[in-house]
Amino acid sequence: MKVQTVQIQKVHAQKQVISMNKVILRITIALTLLCMPLFALGESSLSWQKLNKDQQKALAPFEQKWNELPELRQNKIINGLKQWQKLDNNQKKLAQQRFQQWKSLTPNQQSRLRQRFEQFKSLPAEKQQRLMRRSNWYKSLNTQQRQQLRSKWKNLSPQQRQIIRQRLRNNRRQNR
Repeated sequence: MKVQTVQIQKVHAQKQVISMNKVILRITIALTLLCMPLFALGESSLSWQKLNKDQQKALAPFEQKWNELPELRQNKIINGLKQWQKLDNNQKKLAQQRFQQWKSLTPNQQSRLRQRFEQFKSLPAEKQQRLMRRSNWYKSLNTQQRQQLRSKWKNLSPQQRQIIRQRLRNNRRQNR
C-alpha cells in the first residue's frame, strides 16, 4: 500500500508539473512566435529596410505593419526569430504542434494557462526546480507505467486522494 501511495502521490505531482510545463511552453511559444502586434502611434526606429534579407524573409507576415510596431515589440519579434533559428527541426516541429494546440484553446483556457504560468514564475526557485524534477521523473516513465499510475489515481475515492495530498504536503514540510 505504501508503494502504491507513493506512486500515486508521484503521479499527482507529475500531472501538476506536466501541466505547468505545457503552460510554460505554450505561453513562451505564443508570446515569442505569435507576436500579436501591439500597434503604436508614430514611426519605429527599426524600419523594415534595416532588416537583413533573411530576417525579412522569415518575418514576411509582419512586413505590411512592421513600421507601425513599437520598437520594443519589434525587438521581441526579432529575438523570438533568433531563438526559433537556434532550434533543430524536431524542436521546431514540436513547437509548431504546441502552438497549434495553443491556438485551438479558447480565450478563457489561454487566460487560465497564462495565470498558471505566472503562478509558476512566482514560485521560489527551489519549488520550481522540484516541480521540474518531478516532471522529468514522470516523463521518464514509459506509457504503461504512466497509465497505471493514472488509473490507480482515478480509482481512488476523493477521501483517499485527500489523504495522499495531505501526506505529500507533510512530506514536503519535513523535507524543507
